[in-house]
Amino acid sequence: MADMETTTLTTTEAPYEFDSYWQRLFIAFVLVLVFLSGVFGNGLVIVSVLLSRRLRNVTNIFVVNLAVADLLACAFVPASIISLSSPHSWPFESQLFCTSASIVIYVTVGVSLYTLASIAVNRCVLITQSVERYQRIYGNQSIVIGIIIFLWAFPAALVLIPYVMGMNELGYNSKYHSCTDTVSEEQGESAEKVYDLLLAVGLFPVPTILLFVSYWKIYSHVLSHAKKLQANKEESDALSVSIDSTRPTPYGEKTYAAG
Repeated sequence: MADMETTTLTTTEAPYEFDSYWQRLFIAFVLVLVFLSGVFGNGLVIVSVLLSRRLRNVTNIFVVNLAVADLLACAFVPASIISLSSPHSWPFESQLFCTSASIVIYVTVGVSLYTLASIAVNRCVLITQSVERYQRIYGNQSIVIGIIIFLWAFPAALVLIPYVMGMNELGYNSKYHSCTDTVSEEQGESAEKVYDLLLAVGLFPVPTILLFVSYWKIYSHVLSHAKKLQANKEESDALSVSIDSTRPTPYGEKTYAAG
């Protein structure tokens, strides 16, 4: 029996790369608009609160914190504009600006999400709880400062600790031509996936849950309050009709319905 040779042909797909230059230019153009509107809008919010004493309240402390985070993120958007607009790779010898941009954007995204959740919780406590309880929490300067510190410290730790430990690298990503996290030569793609999962779990679920629960409690409280007001109004109207029906008319005359 003749030996049969089998040849196994294996094909390997080339790694994905966002290589459409025109698409990259379009995204870069959108980011230019984001940069301009973000710097102007968030800068206006910060200046408005600084100049107006009437706007200096606890809620607006969180609003200003949100504006500062978004302003910082917008300030580093040009790094992504440069990386997307470059035909081949990062055009500068040093990647310091690109690495700094990826760190700042990741951290400020986390700060923004947790600040939005903090604003929702603040509104929830103000609307659904007593004034005394609200003042005990948000009238305490130490508590408010502690919350603000946490809003920055937690996302920063989540982003920087794995980076310092060498789990991943931050800078120019040749796959997507952007300033973001990239594959570490020592750790490989699995470490990058773990890092992305860590950021996703650490930055998104908790603020989302807090936002949903807070606004649901506000909605339920307002709906319950509206029902109580409606019930009180109906009871008051019924009592008014009852009083009017038993009230004597002038000169002892009786009134009769027409018809």
